[in-house]
Amino acid sequence: MLPKLSDEARPAQKPAHGDRPRIAADETADGLAVRLSGDWDTRSVAQVDAEMRKLESGEGAARLVVDLSDIDRFDTAGAFLVERLASKWRARGSEVEIKGLTTAKEILIGAVGEAVAREEPAGGNAKSSLILDALEKLGRTITATGRDVVF
Repeated sequence: MLPKLSDEARPAQKPAHGDRPRIAADETADGLAVRLSGDWDTRSVAQVDAEMRKLESGEGAARLVVDLSDIDRFDTAGAFLVERLASKWRARGSEVEIKGLTTAKEILIGAVGEAVAREEPAGGNAKSSLILDALEKLGRTITATGRDVVF
């Protein structure tokens, strides 16, 4: 029989879901540094969507650095918000650097970016329904693999 561990001896466990997504943004000499943390998944990104949209303006800034090192859970919804922010800055000619990428995060952001780019008209003004359609197609493809895409 195994001994029962006291609460102090038990390893700290994170809840299955519940670490709110957070954004820390600091102006730099040439642009903006953004550090994202917490859970950036389908269940939680609505909490930070409005704040992310405000960061998309970045008018006059030459550089955006986004650090994903402290993100715990990340799926296509989180990847979409990160890619949307980066795309807006790139469209204005700003340099964008995304740091703290794991292989899984890099794949998700790349897939979302490719899906959105395929659906954008040549002028670059995508209708929101095209973006949603692209995300839906991507989501269906990932779901079809039978894997849970939360990293």
